[in-house]
Formats: sequence, structure tokens, C-alpha cells
Amino acid sequence: MLEMAGKQTSFFIVLFLLSQVLHNIASQQCGADSDLYSIYQMMLKGYTFKTFKFQPGTLECREACLADVRCQSYNVVMFVAICELNNRTKEARPEDFVKDKDRYYMAKKSRRVPLGSIPELPADSCKEIKAIEDHCIKHRCQNDAKCVNGHVNYTCECNSSGWTGNYCEQDVNECADEKPVCDGNAECNNILGSFNYTCKDGFSGNGSHCTDR
Repeated sequence: MLEMAGKQTSFFIVLFLLSQVLHNIASQQCGADSDLYSIYQMMLKGYTFKTFKFQPGTLECREACLADVRCQSYNVVMFVAICELNNRTKEARPEDFVKDKDRYYMAKKSRRVPLGSIPELPADSCKEIKAIEDHCIKHRCQNDAKCVNGHVNYTCECNSSGWTGNYCEQDVNECADEKPVCDGNAECNNILGSFNYTCKDGFSGNGSHCTDR
């Protein structure tokens, strides 16, 4: 009986030490490479696309995630040294980021491929892209353009005819249009995102129609 109790105690000590080793590896990765950060006893549930067993004390899980364009984050099952590569992050899916005493969560930062930017990593909605990338708000869609869901990526819907380009970043020069936008006796003035016109000297009107005084 005492022998069995001793074996059980030794087993749990080994498990504890293994968990501490893996946790230390996670912390070292975070400190040595700002491209990664770890959260102990948490996991992202439901977005694992690849699972494999790795050698404790190695960086196999980290390297596998960095090498796979689909990998946004990964969970490590500490006591059995199993790696779970995820195609989402806790920011994109906060409702699926849950507690798990046997795991820790690792996420990419600057070296992560943006969600929805390649066919291998399609986004489900603009909402989750906004949650992690913030591209629709600041970096991509510009000039108050609307983010619209696409088949693989998102697209930008310009809020007016005064803007064009993939991200609504280019001003449209309405005054250079072949079709006149104002009266022949008016001067067209292009401005960012729009234009205005005024009647020439000697004419009166709103610019759209000008009459001789």
C-alpha cells in the first residue's frame, strides 16, 4: 500500500515538474521573442486545425506555428506535451478563450499572417477581422469606407463617389471627368473626396446652371 502511494506521489511530482518546465519554456519564448506571448492555464477552444506530440524541452510547437501561414495561435497540453495549432486568436474569438488547468495558450503577434488576407486563412466576417487586425478601421479601409464581407477577404465600400481604390484611399478628380459636372460657364474645383463649382465672372447661378447677368 505504501509502495503504491509512493509511486503515485512520484508520478504527480514528475507531472508537476514537466508542467513547470513547459511553462518556463513558454515564458522564455515570450521574453526572447516579442513575436509571441503566453497565457498560462488558458486555451482557445474549437479552432485547432493540427495536433501533434512534441519532445518536451524543445521548441517544436513554436516552430511549427511560425512555419505555418494558417497558424494564428496554439495551445500546449502540458502534461502530455501535445501541440494544438489554431487558425484563430483569442482576440478574434474571445467567447472561445476558456480556462484549462492542463494547457497554456501561445499567440503570434507581428509575424502572424493577417486574418482574411490569404486564401488559406479565410475570415468568417468583417467583425472578427476588426477584432484582431483593426484594418477596416485604421490601416486598410480609409475615409470612412465601409468594410464588406468577401469570399476570402473583405472589401472596402467607399462612402461616396469622391473616393476610389482598393481601400478608398484615392481621391476622384470629378473636374477631369469627360462628362461635365457643372455648367460650361462655371469653374470646377476639385477637393478631397468631393468637388464644388462657382459661376465665372459675369454669370450668376449655383454652378450647376449659370446665366448671363
